[in-house]
Amino acid sequence: MDYGSDIINISKIKDSFFIGDKISGINLDVLIQFKISHIINTSGTEILNYFESIGVEYLTLNWVESPSQILLDSNDIIVDKIMLFISESLSRGEGLLIISVKGKDRCCIVVVIYLMKKYSWSVDKCIQYIKSKKEDIEIEPYFIKQLKEYEKKLNIKSNTWN
Repeated sequence: MDYGSDIINISKIKDSFFIGDKISGINLDVLIQFKISHIINTSGTEILNYFESIGVEYLTLNWVESPSQILLDSNDIIVDKIMLFISESLSRGEGLLIISVKGKDRCCIVVVIYLMKKYSWSVDKCIQYIKSKKEDIEIEPYFIKQLKEYEKKLNIKSNTWN
């Protein structure tokens, strides 16, 4: 596979915690450079888990870019899986990459969910934080609506960086 002409779209969220696009998730050089051992693939129907055979651990979410896509379940099973996968990776000091096709929407949703759950941040504060790390995020309004519903479920009050 020749990656020479591909532009790598990867952004650091915090130490050992990155988001990126499909190209970053299928480029072994990127995984080596950023010491990635764990990948959350938010586009499982569109991106293969290329490196399972060499020991990269995956959490695969088969989210599609569609207004009919339900992100979260009422029992928080998906949230619990996301939180466990991220916390285990970070607690071991291992690199984590969250990918989606363009690296602008679904991967950012996972980061929003993580920040909301871990720090009780509002959706707006989470998005503001992610934009400080990666300017070109584009979370679809129909996904924002679901995240706002989850924010209410968590009883998070609106908070900003003011």
